[in-house]
Amino acid sequence: MSRHASLVCEFCHTEVRKNLLAPHVKAKHTREVGLLMLEQWKESATCNMIQLMTDFTPSKRIWIHSKMYPGSFYLFGVKPMFFMDDDDHSSYVSCEANMVSHGQFLEEVSQAITLHDLVQIGKPLVFTCPYMVGLQKEVRDLTHEMETKKAEYDDHLSLLKKETADLRELLVLSTDESVVPYRVLQTQCVTLRAQAVEARHKCSVWMEECEDLEEKLKEEYLEKTKAQSNELLGLYEALGKAREMNESLQSKFKRAVADGVEKERQKEKAEKEKKKEAKEKEKVKKALKAKEAKKKLKKAQAIAKAELDSDSDSDSDSDSDSDDD
Repeated sequence: MSRHASLVCEFCHTEVRKNLLAPHVKAKHTREVGLLMLEQWKESATCNMIQLMTDFTPSKRIWIHSKMYPGSFYLFGVKPMFFMDDDDHSSYVSCEANMVSHGQFLEEVSQAITLHDLVQIGKPLVFTCPYMVGLQKEVRDLTHEMETKKAEYDDHLSLLKKETADLRELLVLSTDESVVPYRVLQTQCVTLRAQAVEARHKCSVWMEECEDLEEKLKEEYLEKTKAQSNELLGLYEALGKAREMNESLQSKFKRAVADGVEKERQKEKAEKEKKKEAKEKEKVKKALKAKEAKKKLKKAQAIAKAELDSDSDSDSDSDSDSDDD
């Protein structure tokens, strides 16, 4: 199929080109990819919850198979790609950078999977606590012992039934003096009955003890299971709170940085305003000085002109006096 052919995203049903489908899925559908992988692993007969999370390690090469397009799969390398059954992906997976990037995305997928999602797929929860492992082994051993005792009881009961049948045949012959006397057989029968009653009593006691022990172990097992589940839920809640706290701290840090930047900007703006105002004042001051100097110059010129006019008048008077003489 051509890389420019159009395909439909199996998560949001958006139509995109084939070569853009994997980048679209990686950018928009991380959680949906995790749920898709859980759905596929749900059919595994050997996979349990611990193994399920272990399979997300980057060292494992896990292809994310498409549900809508059978035989096709996603690989989220440096450049995410969607491969169909007729596409060659050997060169892509041989690139270590692609596999490292793919493994990193699998870690993001595992972080998007919740405890609720794991419980929903119905896989068994494996306990690694030594005490719980010991209890499970003890339950198996006691169950095996109970089955063995029951088999012994059935064999003994079968033997007693056979001996009873034989005694009944002997009772028929009890009238014959050549055989064992009836009273002897009767005594033997009483003894055997007593032994049978004692054997039944012992088996009954063993059965009750086994049932009590089994019930006790079941209760302890349920309590431990509940405690483990509560611990897991507590850890999950603590993790959620830690994430929220981290997000809150990051938000406060960003706000503090933004406030600091804004203060610096306002401070710089104020300094610029002060400099501008100082320049304006200096300009006004120079203008006033220039105006004052101009006034002084005009005044000086006026005085000089007046003095010149006065000298001119004096010369004129001197000339007129000379003419009269």
